[in-house]
Amino acid sequence: MTQWGEDAGFDGTVPYVPLKNHTNYSLLEGAITVEALIHKAQKEAWPALGMTDTGNMFGAMAFSLAAQKAGIKPVLGSLLPLFIEDFDKQPTGEGLTSSPSPCFLLPLFVQNKTGYEHLSALLTLTSVRQEDRWMGGVHISQLVGRTEGLLAFSGGARGPIPFLYENNPEKAGLLLTKLGQLFKDRFYIEIERTRGQASEESFLLAAAFKEKWPLVATNEAFFAHEDDYAAHDALICVKESTYVNEKERRRETPHHRLKSPTEMASLFADIPEALINTVHVAKRCSFLLETQAPVLPPYPLPEGKSQADLLRAKAEEGLEKRLKTLPPDAAKPDVYQERLNTELDVIISMGFDGYFLIVSDFVQWAKEQGIPVGPGRGSGAGSLVAWCLSITDVDPIRFKLIFERFLNPERVSMPDFDIDFCPERRDDVIAYVQKKYGSDSVAHIVTFGKLQARAVLRDVGRVLSMPYGQVDKLAKRIPFNPANPVTLKEVLAQDAELRDMCAKDGAVGQLFDYAKRLEGLYRHASTHAAGVVIGGQPLVKMLPLYKDPKSSLPATGFSMHFVEKMGLVKFDFLGLKTLTVLQDTVNLANKRGANLHLSTLPLDDDNTFVLLRNVNVVGLFQLESAGMRDVLYQLQPHAFEELIALVALYRPGPMDDIPYYLACRHGREEVTYAYPCLQDILKETFGVMVYQEQVLQIAQRLAGYTLGQADLLRRAMGKKIKKEMEAQRKHFIDGVLSKEGGPAEKAAALFDQIAKFAGYAFVRAHATPYALLSYQTAYMKANHTLEFMAASMNQDIHNTDRLALFAQDMQDNGLTLLGPDINASMADFSLEDTPSGPALRYGLAALKNVGKSAMDELVNARIQHGPFKDIYDVFERLRGTKVLNKRQLESLIAAGALDALGTDRHTLMAHLDTFMSYGALDTAPTLFHQEDTRPVITPKDPYPRSERLRLEYDAIGFYLNDHPITPYTPFLPHVVSSHALKETLANMPHAWLAAVLISSKIKMGRSGKRFAFLHFSDPRGTFEAIMFEDMLASWRERLVAGDLFQVKVSGRTDGDQLRLLVEGLVVRDDFFAAAPTCTIHVHTPTEIEEVAKALQGAALSTGHTSVHVQLPVQNVGGKPVDVTLVVPQKICLTPMVMDRLLANSLSITLGEASLTTSAAAKDTNHYEPTHASL
Repeated sequence: MTQWGEDAGFDGTVPYVPLKNHTNYSLLEGAITVEALIHKAQKEAWPALGMTDTGNMFGAMAFSLAAQKAGIKPVLGSLLPLFIEDFDKQPTGEGLTSSPSPCFLLPLFVQNKTGYEHLSALLTLTSVRQEDRWMGGVHISQLVGRTEGLLAFSGGARGPIPFLYENNPEKAGLLLTKLGQLFKDRFYIEIERTRGQASEESFLLAAAFKEKWPLVATNEAFFAHEDDYAAHDALICVKESTYVNEKERRRETPHHRLKSPTEMASLFADIPEALINTVHVAKRCSFLLETQAPVLPPYPLPEGKSQADLLRAKAEEGLEKRLKTLPPDAAKPDVYQERLNTELDVIISMGFDGYFLIVSDFVQWAKEQGIPVGPGRGSGAGSLVAWCLSITDVDPIRFKLIFERFLNPERVSMPDFDIDFCPERRDDVIAYVQKKYGSDSVAHIVTFGKLQARAVLRDVGRVLSMPYGQVDKLAKRIPFNPANPVTLKEVLAQDAELRDMCAKDGAVGQLFDYAKRLEGLYRHASTHAAGVVIGGQPLVKMLPLYKDPKSSLPATGFSMHFVEKMGLVKFDFLGLKTLTVLQDTVNLANKRGANLHLSTLPLDDDNTFVLLRNVNVVGLFQLESAGMRDVLYQLQPHAFEELIALVALYRPGPMDDIPYYLACRHGREEVTYAYPCLQDILKETFGVMVYQEQVLQIAQRLAGYTLGQADLLRRAMGKKIKKEMEAQRKHFIDGVLSKEGGPAEKAAALFDQIAKFAGYAFVRAHATPYALLSYQTAYMKANHTLEFMAASMNQDIHNTDRLALFAQDMQDNGLTLLGPDINASMADFSLEDTPSGPALRYGLAALKNVGKSAMDELVNARIQHGPFKDIYDVFERLRGTKVLNKRQLESLIAAGALDALGTDRHTLMAHLDTFMSYGALDTAPTLFHQEDTRPVITPKDPYPRSERLRLEYDAIGFYLNDHPITPYTPFLPHVVSSHALKETLANMPHAWLAAVLISSKIKMGRSGKRFAFLHFSDPRGTFEAIMFEDMLASWRERLVAGDLFQVKVSGRTDGDQLRLLVEGLVVRDDFFAAAPTCTIHVHTPTEIEEVAKALQGAALSTGHTSVHVQLPVQNVGGKPVDVTLVVPQKICLTPMVMDRLLANSLSITLGEASLTTSAAAKDTNHYEPTHASL
């Protein structure tokens, strides 16, 4: 933060400096990027330039640095939201009027450091205070004591003067006087000629003449060129949620652009001094924001100790503890001590001792509070000091991790630890940091969302009142790739049909014209997911703060890149759900007698590797995707190091090396080494380069680099800077020839191989702790399965898709998941001992529409007073508590959670209002009279199975222990399960499934044709398939959610996803209609009567199925024979008839398939290597 000399850059001929300019940091208001603003200034040869975004200085650092780089003096300012209510009275707080007046904008400009701090404080007040009635602005009384170092203008069209002048000219004069008193000789009367208010201007000129206030000419600019006006007008409509064709709305004018000095000279020819004063203002504002060296907050030290002393002491103490826990095959202690000394020397010499102490402190505090902390993330896991301080939990010597990849003494840059915490307690850690360093010194970091291609099309189309369907169709032509978004310009360059539509349809052309002009502008501000800065002083002295309404902690007013430029140090506090799952598993297991500690789990557990080789990976960290499962199946790991390689390889770029790695791993390819010394480096990965660290080691061992130099080589290779690469290439080849000899071509070939690999290589220091998390989840699932499933399901308690996946996985693994039960369930999923062994009980809070707090109260009532006796007991105990409402009770009943009370679900549901009224009675019945006051209810017949399952599905979100299609699958031998779809479609052109339709969504394709996404469920899971228009036309009315279908699908693989296309459907009524025969096996005459009842009515409608009833009898010789009775009339074998037969547990054979209901059960506890990912 420095000063710019008053006359620097001014040659005396400059007639005008534009001061009131909005950038894209005026969210949904400014349509000029900082870069475009600077470019325009260079073109017009302006020596100085102002920036006044509305209510913020988000772009101040970006603008200041860009302007300085271009040789332009930046004039920093902002339009401060200002309340002027009762400005002419002495403010008391209590005496203010009951409702605030409108908020106006007061232009303020920074003269010096004091002014910058004052403006930062004022802008912070506009958003950070929640208790203040002036939220969104400041009251004029709050300017007192905060005006030094600031220049103020009276304000333009959105300032307070026009409003007051129109309603009370005398008050307008009083306000000018008030502002003049506050800002003294730093107050200017602003003259703006964009709207032609002559009388208001006359008033301002008279006031200026009378009080000798200087005039200043402005032309508030929201966009660069006149032809940007219409697009900007649409942007304003997006901001204000209005439409372009509305009459009564905010409008700017075509004059609100960056006007040239010539235009301004013509516009203000009658008062040239107003133009000259723009130059004077620019000269008076001499404050710059510049890049600062990182500054850490001072770490509290014991008396007489320096940060370096304390760091050494803590690291030595930590190493002593760590050495006691090393495995027998670990390196010798002196190896650890030597590396610790080396690292400490580097850390202290680079001035980062305080950084390590700060991170160690809050990590240690978190662990002491029982908050799960991750084992490490990123290159920081390569630091032995970090391991000794318990910042990380991966031994860098044991796992061959390199310190220089994290902190390179030959390239000074801030270290950067990313720390994973339990997401439920992450905020507790940040609160601790706030308390330790001061709440005004700790903040999140602001981030900005942009108007991306799809979003800007939708926004502009809406404000132009274009038909939603048309805009939706156009927006869907834009590829959706958040990681690498395309621009509208790129799309139009590739899509000839879209270009043709723009040319032929004026509305579409206008839409794309506006959208292209607005694309990339900032849409909103929010909070960075993980970044937190800790300042050595109140942050508001360094920059304004912003308050995201969704966050409890303020955020810096500059984004992450510019926060670091300011010298603030970022600390990343990330939330990782897996940590909570692991800790909860440990806690549950230890409650049941285990003695688990994550830090002491063996890394060679047989059960764990059997589970991994069987690809039993549901719930395992980073191993669940279909592609990862396939690679894991092919890898068949036996060692932890193979998991590290898997985590490193399974990502874009390295993924291409997986086939070769697997071939070498299994001996299908011979492992060779270009130079003998490479064997020590690459042996563990079977001769294949997998990690960035291997690049460093190769350069060190083979070419004589130091590890610091090797890291610079890696960075150069990654960035592919030609000049640097040429220098490195020569250095590498010369080094190899010096150490190893041999032809230069061989060394050059190795360099090229490394250079290609280094562009996408993954850091082993990140792969190792993440592989450890993968292993730990696998260990828990293999050895403490129910505890792990409970912990996993509790973390996803409101995610029914995940709960369904876990429930299916439990079934596949032969585990018991008991249904929800008011007298057995906790709010969360819980373990329960049953006569047949341990089981998992469904948590009440996992049901839809019930709420965690209500279920906690319900469970507490049961724990305190014993199980509920009946439905009346539930309402009597909870009377007056308002714990349960009707919707919650409906969900509990539908899910079967009240079955234990002895009253049928249909009866409970039918009389729910009666029970609710009974529960609402003012006084509880006495022990002797409660039977008299209880309402009498009439029992209902139980729900049909289909209705019972439908209600269960609605309450639980999936079919828990039964499925509508299950009774029919034995008689549909041609169908496969969704579980085996990918394998089936790999060998056949299509597959049949039997499933219930969950939902259908009709969409419009790019071609204008409709298609449907059909979401189905079968007993093994769910799948989604697309039905195109030619088929949809005849099926649309028959696609009813809850109906059963046989579905014929074909498929194609798209990455890890299997995309399914519907080729045919069979409705439930036609499932068995084509069966030539139906043989019913009976054993007693009574069963024959049951068959007759089941067939009653079916025989009245002719069909295609002959019914045979087979009864075993003994012949005269006493031998058993089967007697077959043939029903004389063929019937229509409907599912209703089948339901009646199956309800009596009769064995049935259709056609030639000899299947019974027991055939539905089959062993599924094995891996099919190509699961569908649906």
